Amino acid sequence: MLDEAIHADLTIITADGTLKAHKAVMSATSPAFKASYHDSNEEKESSTIHIEDMSQESCMALLSYMYGTIKPGDFWKHRLALLGAANKYDIGDLKDACEESLLEDLNSGNVLERLNEAWLYQLQKLKKGCFTFLFDFGKIYDVREEINTFFRHADRDLMLEMFQEVLTIWKTTLDRKSLKMLPGPCYLPHPDKMWRGGEDAHIACADEQAIVVADGVGGWANFGVNAGEFALSTCITFSSISLMSSMM
Repeated sequence: MLDEAIHADLTIITADGTLKAHKAVMSATSPAFKASYHDSNEEKESSTIHIEDMSQESCMALLSYMYGTIKPGDFWKHRLALLGAANKYDIGDLKDACEESLLEDLNSGNVLERLNEAWLYQLQKLKKGCFTFLFDFGKIYDVREEINTFFRHADRDLMLEMFQEVLTIWKTTLDRKSLKMLPGPCYLPHPDKMWRGGEDAHIACADEQAIVVADGVGGWANFGVNAGEFALSTCITFSSISLMSSMM
């Protein structure tokens, strides 16, 4: 029916081509399409719609899903584009399927991208999966070279939520008695220069690890105490973020 365009009454203009489809099928699958056809005389009478934020190939995958003929390989290939379309056109079951699929192959090479997608489309299960991969499994160290770039473009609320996740993990996995606050100002020697935290900079420490909550920079590190200074050996910097001790 889709491939042969039998009785097709709709032309879809994509970013790089056109496709034929049926209003009835698209309306039955997408509440957004259904509403546009029922609520707008212009849309109801029109035989053309524009989906120019999708390629012809990705849009064909979307139509195949709506018609129930999509192949697993096509779904896998276009799932990010399908996720965006599912969110835009209110196709809940497709959105859920994309979220489940994106959870299946999380790795160090895609976890930050997936986390961004999870935040953008409010995918709670995928977001939690990314947090678990990064923090519970300790894979944050595998993406230390990419993390600063990620934070320069990430939503501030997402960065705050990531820090809260780290603190939650610390509170549940470390002995509370060994966790203490060391108020600022504090000094963290760096390979190139001495970093000085201001009065608002604090360190939550437990044994030989620390989370630095600073007046403009945050991170966590392994350290050793020596004459009131902290020798920084491994630190992942959280740029463009200001966290006070009230979060602890």
